[in-house]
Amino acid sequence: MGYRVGLRLLLVNSETQTGRIFKQAAPAVGAELIATDAAETAARCIRDERFDGIFVGADVPNFSRQGFTHLVRRSKFNSQTPVFLLTGYTGSEQVLGKESDSFSRVAKPSSAADLLPFLKELKRKLVADRRKHGRLAFRTDVNCTQGARRFRAMSVNLSTQGMLIETSWRFEGEDELEIHFLLTEKEPVFRARARVARVGATNRVGVAFHNLGATERQRLRQFLDQHLLPRR
Repeated sequence: MGYRVGLRLLLVNSETQTGRIFKQAAPAVGAELIATDAAETAARCIRDERFDGIFVGADVPNFSRQGFTHLVRRSKFNSQTPVFLLTGYTGSEQVLGKESDSFSRVAKPSSAADLLPFLKELKRKLVADRRKHGRLAFRTDVNCTQGARRFRAMSVNLSTQGMLIETSWRFEGEDELEIHFLLTEKEPVFRARARVARVGATNRVGVAFHNLGATERQRLRQFLDQHLLPRR
């Protein structure tokens, strides 16, 4: 059973022609497009909503592209969402998967037909990743307990099987710990036992949930179903 073909895209842009091109191309790939030319609206969208691709024009008034990409990388649901800076230069890089730490530069499309192949490739990569991993980019504070030591980590992503966290604490494979975090502000704290499954080279640790109860597993499924692409 696969995920529904669809995208949620954010376009931050002040050029009428570029906005028209995105509005024409988006329905052809089953995409929902949110378009704005206001810096405040763009920031609110990033804080409150999840997107699968973010496109930023060059001439938005009172708008810092560098500051915006920093906001995206620190946001709860969009820390791993690709950000594409639209340029007007011939030969601009337009290949998915060659981003810097914050963004890719892509040539501004001249027509909907020019944009469609790019959106189709974005959708293909997204759906392939969701089918393989079923994980959600999710940044939130995680309170951890291991024996007598207590510390705070930051989550990077979340799935029904476990999560990736950032922490300066040293771990060995198979170490066990207890973790507490909030899925939403309105719900009780999510509590789980976890086992270290992978230790990365950049303070990132993959933990797998251990003996997760049926109620907590259902809470996870509902949360992921709400924010990931829904299943067919």
